[in-house]
Amino acid sequence: MALGSPRAIPLQGRKLPDRRGMVIIVVGAFVVGIIAGGMTTLVSRWVAHPDPGPSSSADATPVPTSGPIIPVDLYPPITRELDTDDFVAGLSGLDIVALGEGTLAVVPGVSQPEGEGPTHWIRVEVEDGLPLTLDALGVYVLTVLNDERGWGAHGRMTFARTDGAAEIRIIFASPVTASSLCPRPHEAAVVDTGPVEPVFDPNPTPEPSASPSPTGSAFPELAPSCAEEGMVVIDAYRWAAGLESFGEDRINARVYLLNHFLGHVLGVPDTTCSTEGERASVMVDHEFDIDPCLPGSWPNPVTF
Repeated sequence: MALGSPRAIPLQGRKLPDRRGMVIIVVGAFVVGIIAGGMTTLVSRWVAHPDPGPSSSADATPVPTSGPIIPVDLYPPITRELDTDDFVAGLSGLDIVALGEGTLAVVPGVSQPEGEGPTHWIRVEVEDGLPLTLDALGVYVLTVLNDERGWGAHGRMTFARTDGAAEIRIIFASPVTASSLCPRPHEAAVVDTGPVEPVFDPNPTPEPSASPSPTGSAFPELAPSCAEEGMVVIDAYRWAAGLESFGEDRINARVYLLNHFLGHVLGVPDTTCSTEGERASVMVDHEFDIDPCLPGSWPNPVTF
């Protein structure tokens, strides 16, 4: 099911803006019904040492498709035209299918750590069948994560990208696949250091390790959450359409999606905001109504 037919715009190199209002027109449509995609997953967490060598692992990786059917509401089509900021964010189109091909392609290449503090190695993966450009998306993700307003502010940590074994996987998937990979997206991982100063071991075991068992989970009978698996799962439709709480500002909506769910991998739980006019923490769930607060997309917002 393809939604929309965008106009392509040539690539233009540019830095991620701090703030830029974009017009988002999401055409209201009758809710067509419920689609079903049968996919669940238990994805092993791969932990990398701080200096993983380059590897050839950019081939498509299948997503397990066995398990119960997971219904997902159909999304209205995105009828606006593709703009330059979409292209910088890795979008080559706005036709987001509800269910992709069920395989994940890894963004190729290895970057070197540029910031201070412990290095956390990330791997960016994209489900096949989505209008996302791998190289542009890999650059965009790393730019956001290493921004001075991010989790690595004040030298706490830095992020580097690899196409091999990684501590954190950032996965862009269709709505059905995203729901399957991450049925409990707002459940934070449990880390020894606690939610205030989330820091990983800078010298983890270089060999793949089994996923940790949930500790104090609200769903003790279930498999570890995606955060506990070291996964940040981004719904490609929300990446393209933005979030209602951010209004016309799709740029900061995308920044929020990366920073909020990375926060859960780092062990930071959801929080709340109730003061009128206050800038909400990035760990407030912005996918629901955040009134009376203003949206926030950065963990350490020196400027917005």
